[in-house]
Amino acid sequence: MSSSLRYLVTGSPRSGTGYAFKLLESAGLSAGHERVFGLKGYSPQAVSSYGVVAESSWLAVPALGESYLSDTLVIHLVRDPYAVVSSLLCGNFFRRESGNAYEEFAYRHEPMLKSLDTALAKIVAFYAKWNLRVAPYANVRHKVEEPPEQLLEQLSIPYDTKKLFRDSTYNSWGGHDEVSRDDILALPQELYEPFLDLVVSYGYDADEH
Repeated sequence: MSSSLRYLVTGSPRSGTGYAFKLLESAGLSAGHERVFGLKGYSPQAVSSYGVVAESSWLAVPALGESYLSDTLVIHLVRDPYAVVSSLLCGNFFRRESGNAYEEFAYRHEPMLKSLDTALAKIVAFYAKWNLRVAPYANVRHKVEEPPEQLLEQLSIPYDTKKLFRDSTYNSWGGHDEVSRDDILALPQELYEPFLDLVVSYGYDADEH
């Protein structure tokens, strides 16, 4: 069974999926943010009953490769990895004693995270593993810091420049301390190497932090 969902934006949490939703909506698409892919998984009703053609959700990653996405263009959204890690730490991801629904979702799909001792170690490992799961299915990769027109043109989506949503900081958590390269290098090698490899492969400066 194939889906009529035309576009799926996904990546790690805190990478700008909320912004991508607003951008696609401003280009005139019927879009959703964690509406088709939420904590409970895939909701075909959001597509069939509500006509959503573009979804933006980090929660979609476990569904990549499913037959119902065979006709869907997958956009891998990335953001400066250091900024993502800093934001997740600021939001206390993996720091709560009792956890929450989003953390439990991450643990369910990446159970090895429970064996790590600190929130930073878990976040760095999760960032690398989650993005590496997206890569084999991505038709397009877009950096959230790049102009929105670039993504829409890659997808051949027509747009009115004056109407485009441009606030890439939408739904961001500001005012937090930045994680440094030294903080990352203090982690075990098997955790920091995949992370730093992604920093470079995504075109960010691995030495500026």
